[in-house]
Amino acid sequence: MSKKQIKNILEDIYKIDKSLKTYGSQLEKIVVEILEAKPEVSVDKKFKQELYREIMVRISELEPKKKSIRQGIFSRKFSYAFASVLAIVVVVVVAVIFFTGGEKVSFNLGINDINDSGFGPLVLSDSSSSEAKGGGGPGTSGSAYLPAPGYTEFKYVYIGEDFSIDEDTAGIYKRKVNDSVSRAFSQKISDLKFDFVNFSKFKDLSVDYITISEDRSFGYSINLDLKDASLGLYKNWEKWPKEENVKISDIPSNEKIIAIADAFIEEHDIDMSAYGKGEVSADWNAMLEQVRSDKQSEQVVGQGIRIMYQLLLDNVGVYDEWGNKVGISAEVDIINNKVSNLSNVIAQSYDRSNYVLETNVDRILEIAGKTGALKSAPGQKPAKTVEVHLDTPEKVFLQVLIYNVGRTEPEKLYVPALNFPVVKSEKTGFPDGRKRIIVPLVKEILDQKIINN
Repeated sequence: MSKKQIKNILEDIYKIDKSLKTYGSQLEKIVVEILEAKPEVSVDKKFKQELYREIMVRISELEPKKKSIRQGIFSRKFSYAFASVLAIVVVVVVAVIFFTGGEKVSFNLGINDINDSGFGPLVLSDSSSSEAKGGGGPGTSGSAYLPAPGYTEFKYVYIGEDFSIDEDTAGIYKRKVNDSVSRAFSQKISDLKFDFVNFSKFKDLSVDYITISEDRSFGYSINLDLKDASLGLYKNWEKWPKEENVKISDIPSNEKIIAIADAFIEEHDIDMSAYGKGEVSADWNAMLEQVRSDKQSEQVVGQGIRIMYQLLLDNVGVYDEWGNKVGISAEVDIINNKVSNLSNVIAQSYDRSNYVLETNVDRILEIAGKTGALKSAPGQKPAKTVEVHLDTPEKVFLQVLIYNVGRTEPEKLYVPALNFPVVKSEKTGFPDGRKRIIVPLVKEILDQKIINN
């Protein structure tokens, strides 16, 4: 490879981190050495990112050995011109390598099968069980509530095709979080001595979160949860213009909005293999429709539009108990045509355990008919009853909160379920805004919902 080509590679690396120019001659030798070791490599974007990672490891070897950890880590300023989420993860990994002397960090992505009923008894948390009683909808605290006197009762009736549950058992998913990054930081954090505090005096330290901000126009703040192996990316508010309202007539097409989010995700190498295609949030569409119908309003909305990328397990969608899609949420700033935040980006690592399914269709339909129905007080009767139709279900996964023995906080599981579409009509529309009724198929969970009703 010619010197000119090597120079071009270095210039691209400097765009990622201008401070590396200080090591120009040393970096040239490193690049030549790596290229000679991999003569068939394709010098593309992915290679340059891997090269940057390797360079950051080698740079630590170029630092004067007497330089303190405080000077070596916190005094060097890095520039991230491309705002890459991958680069943020690389920074964490590089820091861990610096601390540990080369320990490899991995989140162990993938699915690990464990023994049947491996998650123990599936005791629903209050928020999960109360949803079947009529609570837990948008804007509620999750507790059961009573309807006002003279209320309208919605009776859910199944009108779809016959169906059956042909499997006796199926897998439940639980995220398996590898805390190696957190532990690696924790092992060495006590070595850090600042001017105003000595960390060696603290015991059993745990590094849970890291926040990294871009100091540039339209920069981002990235919150990385080391224990949960997840991150969220938001506006660095000091670096963005003041928000404004947008006229409805100026809103771009859904296709253009989604394309902006797709391009951002592709540019930043976010793995979307476990997610469906992006779509404009149903809640945002409903709000837009409401504004349009109010002819007395100013006909304006905020400049941020939500995009949802639904999480897929076994190639089927994941929903919460209210029927909302679960996954990565992006917001597109339609004035500046940029992604303004990205949330719920998680490492795809799971334990999977088989549990017994409910195969009695009548019991499943019983819950489908009662889920979301308001539970009246003794002696209280509705002013009228309106029939709402449910159509043929499809298999999905339901996100539920489960209490485990010995744990004070509920755990999040993804269980096999059926999605019953609510049939919209001129008379009923979508009661409570609910477009689908999700019924869990795991017998242990369904039994609790039947008892609670």
